[in-house]
Amino acid sequence: MAPSDQDLLDLTVKTDCYKQLDDTEHRKVDLAMQGKPASTPRSNIAKVAFYLARRLHPVQTEPPPPPPPPPQEQPWDSGYPPRAYNMGSRGQNCIFNVHINCTQRSDGKYVDQHGLVYSDSGLCDGGRSETPDIPGLKASDMKDQKEPWESYEWMGNVIGPNKENYPPESYLR
Repeated sequence: MAPSDQDLLDLTVKTDCYKQLDDTEHRKVDLAMQGKPASTPRSNIAKVAFYLARRLHPVQTEPPPPPPPPPQEQPWDSGYPPRAYNMGSRGQNCIFNVHINCTQRSDGKYVDQHGLVYSDSGLCDGGRSETPDIPGLKASDMKDQKEPWESYEWMGNVIGPNKENYPPESYLR
């Protein structure tokens, strides 16, 4: 019957030529016997012991961490600019902050990520719902000479200028 890998390893480390190796070579084989990472020894006899030890005690690697969860979609990821002002009391249109989720065209108008067009004053040329009113936003006839991308305070809340400062419902179509 052929000797096992353990028998061969025991015979190898008991040889005189193995015993005469320097401490660095012994350390590499010892690490391999413990299943720990180590570089390959230089001498042939240490390499034999090293590879036998690797067969018996493979390097234990930790499983890779699970992939991070996909980022939660935020309201501003909708591709629409946020509504900055609700409809006015006399039917004035809603006003949108065209500085978020829009790019300016050469004619001065803005287009959102869905292709809807807005004037530079934040009025939508069609395609966005203007009802119902979104709680926490002023009506468009209460704009106070502010641009739609400027912040304002209303009912204890600051609205704008950053994407996080708009109610989540303001990003819906």
